Formats: sequence, structure tokens, C-alpha cells
Amino acid sequence: MYEYQRYNQYSYPQYQQPQQIQQQFQQQIMPQQAGLCGRMVNSVEEVTANDVPMNAPFAIFPKADGSEVYIKSWGANGLIQTVTYKPQLDGKQNELPKEDTATLFAPIMERLDQIEAKITQSQRTTRAKKESDSE
Repeated sequence: MYEYQRYNQYSYPQYQQPQQIQQQFQQQIMPQQAGLCGRMVNSVEEVTANDVPMNAPFAIFPKADGSEVYIKSWGANGLIQTVTYKPQLDGKQNELPKEDTATLFAPIMERLDQIEAKITQSQRTTRAKKESDSE
């Protein structure tokens, strides 16, 4: 009878309950990174397949000059899909000023002339003072 009890004790493997397995599996899953994937590019041709992560829904690639933003993601067919966004500017912002550039820059140039005159006067005063001290 002793043999029978020992056999029974070892003959049936101990199985874990499904809930315990599920809990262990959930603990082993790595959390995804919080944040956006992508980088600044000069053109859409710079983006390679390695730049588009498979574990994120999409990657963002803004163009360096700000003229476009590319959103790239992997499709179900195994190809990369690209969506391009372009900023829409108000009509007023696209219009160039009708004034001549000389008219626009006149106050700036006038102020620069005043500063130049003060610097030149200061240099003359400093030179005159050095010459009088050296005599």
C-alpha cells in the first residue's frame, strides 16, 4: 500500500491554474515606450523601412523646412503607407507686402546710420585722447 501512495503522489503532475499562467504572462509583457516615433527629415526619400517601427501604430517625420509632415505606418499587406500633411495658410499670410523693400527697411537703415555715427565719434574721441596723453 505504501508503494501505491508513493506512485499516486508522483504520477499526477501539478498543473497551474489558467489564471496564474495569465497573470505571469501579463507580468512578462514589456510596456511600450510612451512618446512619438520619428525624426526630422529633409525629404520623404530619407525615410527608410528601418525608421518605421513595427511595434508602434505610426511614425512622424516632419520636414525640416516645416512645409510637410509625413506619417508612415506598416499596412496589413506588409508595405509602408505614407500620409502627407501640408499646412494650410490663410490668404492674408501668403500675400507679400505691396511696399517696396527700401521703404520697409528705411527706419532700420536710419537707426544703423545713427549707431555708426556714434561709434565713429567715440573712436575719434578715444584716438584724440590717446594722442594728447602720449605727447
